[in-house]
Amino acid sequence: MNKTLLLLFSIALALGCSPKRLNLESYTDESVALTLAQELFDKGDYSGAAEAFNYLYLSFDFTRYKSYALFMSGLSYFNDRKYDDAIETFKVFYNKYPSDSLLSSAVFYWAQSYEKSSPSFERDLLKIRYALETYRLFLARFPSDMRSAEIFERIRYCENTLMRKLIYQAQVYRKMNRHESAYIVLSAASTVYPNSDYVSQAEYEAALSALKIGDYDAARAHLQKAAQYETEFSQKAREKLMEMPGLQNFPETNDSTLEE
Repeated sequence: MNKTLLLLFSIALALGCSPKRLNLESYTDESVALTLAQELFDKGDYSGAAEAFNYLYLSFDFTRYKSYALFMSGLSYFNDRKYDDAIETFKVFYNKYPSDSLLSSAVFYWAQSYEKSSPSFERDLLKIRYALETYRLFLARFPSDMRSAEIFERIRYCENTLMRKLIYQAQVYRKMNRHESAYIVLSAASTVYPNSDYVSQAEYEAALSALKIGDYDAARAHLQKAAQYETEFSQKAREKLMEMPGLQNFPETNDSTLEE
């Protein structure tokens, strides 16, 4: 029995072991190390697969599997729900292998890792912003990729989540009579998140805040933007514009409209 067969036999034994008990240093043949890593991944042992692919990536300087090993390490972390580790791995892949055939998939799972690791709506949404940036990077780099339609939907989800947060923050400011702060939060929201389903609401509520601080020109501009859509807030905006042409005599808006 030659050395390769012996190593393959040892892989079969290793697959029944806990990943932490794998004696990876004994695998000196890169093809055999790759077989071990792939077998672990295929059987759903993603923790062990990540360890094995990392070993392959770090231990064989000139291996033809190097970029694949790094990508699969990130994918193993992703499947194991270790999203922070996946983020760092795909980030390294993006910077180290900018022309690799797996780059588009690395960016896709990089963005997915940010999104899946994001906290609840009530907490900071920094990772959703990073996810949005990475999805946009994907479209810029790979506009013809077959996953583009899915990416557009993920962008829409991220923008909706972030826009809802801005609207919520503005409403809190308004209840505290901090109308200028509320306006600052919403004034550029539709420009930053143009694909959101909440653009008309953001524009309408920006108009309400602008009225509170006496900026009637800004209020009119936001109402006109809100009126371009077909939502309940668009209808409210059109009614306001019809009631008060020019808005010179626009009456002070009641905060209760925020709850309508």
